[in-house]
This record gives sequence, structure tokens and C-alpha cells, in this order.
Amino acid sequence: MPTSRARRSPARRNRTGVTAADDALSVKAERLLAAGDILAARTLFQSLVTAGDPRGARGVAQTFDSHVLDRYPASGVVPDQAEAARWRTIAARLETRQRRNQGEPSQ
Repeated sequence: MPTSRARRSPARRNRTGVTAADDALSVKAERLLAAGDILAARTLFQSLVTAGDPRGARGVAQTFDSHVLDRYPASGVVPDQAEAARWRTIAARLETRQRRNQGEPSQ
């Protein structure tokens, strides 16, 4: 007799393509960043990037930016302004894609 498996419904995305889980992940990453757990925050931000969320790329950029890192109680993290700039560029591309998917003109 076959067993029935519960089907998982796809995550509901808002107009920008962001899910409630993405929002929760973003909040958790920001809290980790503020607490100085830079590497954990970076990992969560990178998960958002994988989902196509530009907040993730902006967050990763923060984890490399010396001006941002100076505000947090982080140790053992080496700032890298070039890497921060690279992630800001990725964020801009994701934002453009997001606007395009919403039918808004690109800036």
C-alpha cells in the first residue's frame, strides 16, 4: 500500500519575489552582523543572494566594508573594500532584475 506524503506548497512570494522566509533570514543576518558574528551573517546573506534577493548581496558587501565593520564588535575579519564593491555591483544587478520582473523600468 503506497504511503501518502504531504506536499509542500511553494513559498509565497510578494510583488518583489521575496518570501516571508527571506524576510526572516534577512532579519536574522542583520542581528548576527550587529552582534559581531560576521561570518555567520555573511553565510545567511549569501543564502539570500542564492534566492535572488538583493538584500543578501548588500549584506555580504557590509561584511567586507571596513567602514561598516568598524561599527560592530567583530574580530578576526579582514575588511576588503574591493570585495565590498563587487558585492554592491551584484546587489545592483539583482535589484535591476527584480524591477524588471515586476514590470518596472530599470534605472
